[in-house]
Amino acid sequence: MDAVLLRFVVMKYAHFSLAVLGAGFLPACHVFDDGEISATCDELPGCLEVPVDTGDSGTSVVSAGFGFAVASVDDDGVNYALEYYQGGELIHSLTGLENPSDEGFGEGLEYNSETETFFFTVTPTQLYEVSAKTLEVMGYDSTEMEMTALESDGSDIWAILKGSFQQNIGRIDFSTKTFDKFSVDTSSLDTLFSDGDGGLYLLDRTDVSVFSIDAAAESIEQVISGFDDGSRVVSAFFGPEDSLYSCSSAGAIYQVSDLESGSLVPVVYSEELAGETVGACAYDASTSSYVVVTQAAVYRLGPDGSLEELATPALDSFAAVDFVFSP
Repeated sequence: MDAVLLRFVVMKYAHFSLAVLGAGFLPACHVFDDGEISATCDELPGCLEVPVDTGDSGTSVVSAGFGFAVASVDDDGVNYALEYYQGGELIHSLTGLENPSDEGFGEGLEYNSETETFFFTVTPTQLYEVSAKTLEVMGYDSTEMEMTALESDGSDIWAILKGSFQQNIGRIDFSTKTFDKFSVDTSSLDTLFSDGDGGLYLLDRTDVSVFSIDAAAESIEQVISGFDDGSRVVSAFFGPEDSLYSCSSAGAIYQVSDLESGSLVPVVYSEELAGETVGACAYDASTSSYVVVTQAAVYRLGPDGSLEELATPALDSFAAVDFVFSP
């Protein structure tokens, strides 16, 4: 199986003040910036307690079949670093990369472990392909539409492209370094994610809906909608038994079918995440654990609620985090 990833972007400005996020130099990502996603603390034990300092957890034991890529940026919003972790080890660490303009950073990161290639939106309209082997950088222009997500279906790289009056799904055309795109008629698109078998999906957090993408027909179809008020869906992903899951900004993991039936009991939750803001989640089947991204670190959340720190930003703050599942 080609490298396939479940991805959700995590953007932040240094120090992570929500007020600064709204007005700072870097564009704040929809994961943290709109203020509409509550932490649902009233339904989670210990959510208002002071978080526990877990300290340095040492070497990770994440399976070699699961990896994640992270992009980080310095306080000045100029320099960025790209890293890839697999099997608990830092495989690639690329530094000395610079933002080519004052547009701020984009909201997408993609990594292909087969070709050892990063795809990173260094600006909202410019995608860079960075080879970890050769350090070659190639650019792709989204024709002035903003990219708010990147995802691979195992063969192609896709993006959500947003213009002033339209939303499109775009596929990178590597021959022309541009995007082939088709329009999407729905109110809002937040992120792309995969089922790990070549299926591509969209999360709409405004209407709390999940859509499947039919690339051949250039269309999307609603899979499920109305399963939550939006407070428990900072990201969506496929978890145990290939079921659909979501996570809240408080770090609780929910099965979507439970939310649909009205149950607000999370599958797992760690009190150590209290006080932090989670912006992305994924499931690592090889360790039967969840991986969650806060504003300060990437953690593994065990089925028993245990928490282990896996990575922190190489520079001052995370720019993006991308989960990668490889053979």
